[in-house]
Parts: sequence; structure tokens; C-alpha cells
Amino acid sequence: MIDLNGTSVDPPDNRLAKAAQKYVSSYGLPVFPCRAREKAPLTARGFKDASIDEVQVTIWWSQWPDANIGIATGAGLLVLDVDGEEGEKSLAALVAVHGPLPETPEQRTGKGRHLLFSVDGQTKNTSRKLGAGLDTRGDGGYIIAAPSIHPNGKRYAWVDGRKPSDLEIAQAPEWLVAELAKRKTTERTAEGLQRPDPQSVPDAWARAVLDGEYRKVANAPPGARNSTINEAAFVLGTIVGAGVITEDVARLTLEAAADACGALSDEREKTLGTIARGLAAGITSQAKAERPDPLPVATVWNGVDPAKIPRRRWLYGRYLCRGILSVTVSPGGVGKSSLALVEALQMATGRKLHDQALPGGAVRVWYINLEDPPEELDRRLAGACLHYGINDAEIGGRLFINSGIDTPLKLARLMNRQARLDEDAFAHLEEQIRANGIDAIVIDPFVSSHEVEESDNGMIDRVAKRLARVAMRCGIAVGLVHHTKKLPAGQEHDADSARGASALINAARVVRVLNPMSKDEAKQVKIREDLRRLYFRASRDKQNLAPPDADKNWYHMASVNLGNGTPPLYMDSDEVGVADRWQWPADQGAEAVERDYAAQEEALRGRVLDGLVACLGDTWIAASHVIAHLKTNGHVSENKTAVDQVLKSLAGVGEDGVTVIEHNGAQIEVETKRTERMTYNRFRVVRGE
Repeated sequence: MIDLNGTSVDPPDNRLAKAAQKYVSSYGLPVFPCRAREKAPLTARGFKDASIDEVQVTIWWSQWPDANIGIATGAGLLVLDVDGEEGEKSLAALVAVHGPLPETPEQRTGKGRHLLFSVDGQTKNTSRKLGAGLDTRGDGGYIIAAPSIHPNGKRYAWVDGRKPSDLEIAQAPEWLVAELAKRKTTERTAEGLQRPDPQSVPDAWARAVLDGEYRKVANAPPGARNSTINEAAFVLGTIVGAGVITEDVARLTLEAAADACGALSDEREKTLGTIARGLAAGITSQAKAERPDPLPVATVWNGVDPAKIPRRRWLYGRYLCRGILSVTVSPGGVGKSSLALVEALQMATGRKLHDQALPGGAVRVWYINLEDPPEELDRRLAGACLHYGINDAEIGGRLFINSGIDTPLKLARLMNRQARLDEDAFAHLEEQIRANGIDAIVIDPFVSSHEVEESDNGMIDRVAKRLARVAMRCGIAVGLVHHTKKLPAGQEHDADSARGASALINAARVVRVLNPMSKDEAKQVKIREDLRRLYFRASRDKQNLAPPDADKNWYHMASVNLGNGTPPLYMDSDEVGVADRWQWPADQGAEAVERDYAAQEEALRGRVLDGLVACLGDTWIAASHVIAHLKTNGHVSENKTAVDQVLKSLAGVGEDGVTVIEHNGAQIEVETKRTERMTYNRFRVVRGE
């Protein structure tokens, strides 16, 4: 337990945390956390946040127990970075002229070693000023310290006999300080600096960015070189901050490009300084982009005249509304993409093809399909236009279509096994929306728009809420198409059936569920079993903005011949399915639906009773826990609301007391307790002898 200024904190029990504490408490070295196995800072201001406050250090490593340890240099601390064999040769040449270096703390890095020195006054960060493979870190710099792990997997380690506990940090020799103080250096390879091997970067996207920025700088004309270098350094700094490439790769790429355009030989110190500042700014910018949103400030609500509140701006029925996120959930092969395309056509033309209200008339719609190639999307759209008799003039340039096969969309990426929002992608999305006056955007399917693990509730929540922010900021409707998980044959899909993390459904304000026609439903309306798969229905399973649907919308997949085959018979023409509105036969409708609902309710009641007898013992269990038991053990698959209604019906008239139900040789007891605010129910099962 650490107690400082009245604050008590339990220190984390791990190797990195203990080492960070020791650097502070024993040697007075200011530390800060960096990403695990990387050099990028975790705090917003990087090395500027470095602290010798033991409580702060404990808090950091409690929050990030795997964080590498950064030590801020400068303020009297100078570090000589000897990089590999090249650096050792350069250092040996200097020592041969000036004499040996004093013994001082030394650590092995992933590619070389660090030597720590004490200096009077300020020192700058340098790159190759002392020679090839020799860098220094002074004021405005930092190093990663043992026992951190280098990006290449090697662990930083102090040399035996040269740990900070073994030696005092030696004063830097005068010749070293004098060399650093020189304005220029004559060191430069005759053939020019070589850029790092692009294949050493595993990420193809990062390789492309590195190559592009290298070419920009290498071809920069005199007069524009410094600004080009600064811009390129900032760009590469952002992907360093995102953990996609190392700072060394970015810096060496920029130095080689600057060497190629002549900036390094003409203005070496200025160029190296521009590179260092640009990289630092990019790294800091990425860190700010990944910080959580500002915390809310309490705001007094002074009331409002209800008549003056703007009405909700519905675009399509009660599904798509400006400023909100809506989700369609469907099993595979039902027709969700065909439905989404026809709905996009409805909004673009202003025609009520599916009897859904279009309060704002025709609007501009952007449909992004991330699974099908452009040619297939053309077939589906052309088929729908043929089926409904739509011409280009009716669409009027209001429909925008993209395929993820030729233009992928990734709103979140995995970088070094960590998921992060791609703010550049979101910025591009918003730019396109504003530039084209988009009113509604549909992304199909959601799973292909990110690289996040589907069950990662935290990241899925961030992606979904970031999309909701796009809807709010741009004043558009955002619709996502999402898959369901696999259920046993015949089971009804609902919002809880959505695949992966529940955060997506929780973030959406409207959730629509598609279900194929069941065998019983097909029998009621005399549809053959082999044709049943062509019929499906849509129902709103979660509706936070309007009352739920009174009935369910039925659709039929109509087959449309495109007429693109061989004349004169066109027997080999393509056929596509088009989602068309279908009405339940009127003469059987109400009665059949009522019978169907009654049968479903009775079946659910039976499964609930069976489940209670199978799952519960003689200990009282609250109703909410009972629902979890029933769903976990597979006795029910319906949504929680439906199961809760059955449980409430078992409690009799709802008065205080215990209701007893005989079922399968056991007594199910339901206790009811009423308060001013709500009614509580709990259950237990008493079995016979």
C-alpha cells in the first residue's frame, strides 16, 4: 500500500510495475507508460506526462499492467543509442580518436544498446549526427527501459554490473558534448541512405502508406521540401501512434527520402528536426483520437413547450429516421439484401413500392454492399427496376451504390492484435455524405465493415455509437444489416438472436427482424413446402421511437428475368430475386393469425413450465434469474419480454401471496410482492416424494 498526500493505492504486482516504481523511488527518473511491446505512449501528452509521483505511476500500471516503461530524457539526462553493428563501428571510430567512454549504466535494447550519461545544460535529440547507427536522446525525447519488450519481441535488459543500482550515471565526456554541439556533420554515405525494406512491415496498407510518403518526399522540389517532409512525418506519426509500424521504420524511411531529395545534405539539422517534430505531432494526434469522448457536464433542464419540439424526421416507414441508428437482423438466405436494395429504390424514387410511408418523399440514399461484386449489384438493381417499372429519370441521380469488393470499408481495424476505430474512415464517410447530400446510408452487412471480434462488446459498442454519431452529426438515417446466430430448425428469430455482441442491438434505436415463413404458416395459406423459402416477414422487435407494429409485413421473392441471354429465345438469361410485398390471404388472415398466436403462446407456456420443473429447486429465485436459467438451458428461445409475460401470467391475479401450480408431479410456487413502484415475483419448485 502506497500512501502519498492522503491517497492510498495498492500497487500492481507485476515485473513492469515494480520496475517503473523503482526507477522513480530509487533513481528519481521520470517515467510514463507506453503501449505493450511498442514505443508509442499511452498517455495523451506522451513523454511530457512523465512523472516521479509514485501514486501516479501505480495508477498507470494498474490501468495498463502490460505497458512498456518510458523514461523521459533531458533535464540533465543524455542517452546514447548504439544501433546494431553499424552503430558499434561508428562508436569504435569515435573512441579510437577521443578515448574510451566512462563506465555508466547500460542496457541492451532490441537491436543494440543504450548508454546513460549526465550532462550540464540542454541537449538535443539527434539522428546519425555522431555517425551511422548512433542517435542521442536529450531534451524532448525518451527511451524505453528494461524490462520492457521491444517490438521485435526481445526484452530490454540491463547489462550485468552496469545496472543503475550498480553504477552512478557518469558525466558525459567533453568530446561527446562538443560533437553534439557542432552545427553540421560531414558524415554521409556516398551512395545515399537506404530506406528500410518495405517487406519488413507485415501490414499491406501500412506498406502502401510508407511507399507513398517516401515518394512524395524523395520527389519534393527545392522550396517545398521542408513542408512536404513535415506533412509526411505527421502522416507516418499517426500510424506509429496506432501501433501499425515502429517509430524507427518511420524515421529511417523519412531520412532516406530526405537524403534522396537533397534536404538532408543541404539543411541536415533543420530536416532532422522537422522529421522529429512531425512524427511526435502525428503520434500525439493519434493518441488524442483514441481517447474517450469528454465526460458530460451536468446541465439543468428548464422545461420546454411540447408543441415546439421538432417532430422526428422519418424517412422510411417507422424504420429509418434522421439522426438515429437502425438495424435489420436476419438469418442467411432470407432476402435481406434484396429487401434493402428495393427499399433504397423506394426512397430514391419516392414511390411506395412496399406500402411504407415516405414522409419526406424522394431522398438521396447510399447503399454500401460489402459482400457482392459490382456486377451482381447491377443485376439485382436492374431486376428490381424491371419488376417495378422504374426508369433512370425516376431515380434522378439520388441512388448511390458501392461494392466492398472493389472499394472496401473498414471502420475499425486490428493493429498489433488491438482493435481501434479508424477515424480516417469515419471522416471520409462524413465527407462523402455531406458532399453528395446523402439522406440515408445502408451498410450491408455490418460484420464486413470492421475487423473487430464480433463478441467484443466494448469495441462493437464503440463502432455502433460512432455510427450513431455520424447519423446525428450529419442529420441522416443509418441502417445496418446484420446476421443472426444459428438456431435450431423452426425456432423464431428475434433481436436476441443477433450474432455476436449484444452491444449492437443495445445501441440501435430501431431493430427489425426478418423470419422465413414457418411450416405451419405455409400450411395455413396452402403454400407448397418447396416454395416456402421464397416468403418471409419483417417485424420490429425493438422500437424506441414509435409504438410497435400491429401486424407483420410479409414479402415474397419474385423471380425476374433480365433478358440478357442469347436471342431469340433468351433461354440462358440471368434471373434475380426481387423482394416484393405480399399480403396474407384476407379470408384466412385474422382467424389464422389469432390461432397461430394462441398456439405459440400455449406452446411457450408449456416449455416454461417444463423448464421451471427441470431447472429450479426449492430455493426461491427472482423472475429475472429464472428467465436466464430457461434461456441458458435451452428451454425457451423467445425474447425476454415474451417469457416475462408468461411468468407474470403464472402469478395469478398478482395479489401478494403464493400461487401454486401443479405440473409433471411437482408444485411450482410463485410468490408475489407488491410495492408502490412495481410488483416482484419469485419462483421455486417443490417435488413430490
